[in-house]
Amino acid sequence: MRITIQAVVVVVLCLIATSSWATSTTWAFNTDSSDYDIDAYDTEFGNQLTIDTDDDGNPELNISAWSDTGCGWYCGDDRDIFNAFASTDSQGLLNYNRDNPNAIVDGEYAKIDSFSGDFDMMLFSFSDSVSLTGISLASIGYDSDVSIAAFSSLPTLTSSTWSSVATAALFSTSFANFNNGINDITNLSDSNNVVEAQYWLIGAYNAVFTDAGPYVGMGNDAFKLASITTEPSAVSEPAIMLIFASGLMLIWLRRKNH
Repeated sequence: MRITIQAVVVVVLCLIATSSWATSTTWAFNTDSSDYDIDAYDTEFGNQLTIDTDDDGNPELNISAWSDTGCGWYCGDDRDIFNAFASTDSQGLLNYNRDNPNAIVDGEYAKIDSFSGDFDMMLFSFSDSVSLTGISLASIGYDSDVSIAAFSSLPTLTSSTWSSVATAALFSTSFANFNNGINDITNLSDSNNVVEAQYWLIGAYNAVFTDAGPYVGMGNDAFKLASITTEPSAVSEPAIMLIFASGLMLIWLRRKNH
């Protein structure tokens, strides 16, 4: 069978189109969801929740919990960060920080919150870079302001401060008054470029990750994280146009020489 240049070009363009307009993925964390696929490995501080959709032993997503609880109860904000306990229930992800070491055993009420001056965050480590397009919250407490940060490499969190972590971020932003249910953040971008990263922090609002405005207070946010929606890295539009142009040139040269 003879394979022409035109056929090769068509195949390449199809592959590019497929990767560029790939469908989004919703990662559900509430145990009542039909899409729930979380594996939990231990009940200790510093644990990880994993999602391995194809059961090949290489998780597509690892989730860990963090909070600045270095100086104990009522210690104020922006102190040393320590790992927490990541958990999940019928409504979504929870963060048990080190303020109360007995909380895990006692099953004490917990959310991702900023009470007592401690800012709870969840770290999402994906197997590949993704863009973040949606966040679904549940069981919102007094307020639901959210901070988000993206990283090109795994951030150093232990014994750091949230200020130093924010400085190391590829991108960070904050949102005021998210609602229960899906909150669309499709236009999450930096200088008109969609932000893509392998590592994402999502948690209770902290102004060091970008101030959400003069009327947004810190220390009163609490929610559970029901799901997030991501899209895979896409070939940029200029790159796509260049490939198409190259393909057309090859076809033109092929016809000109015959």
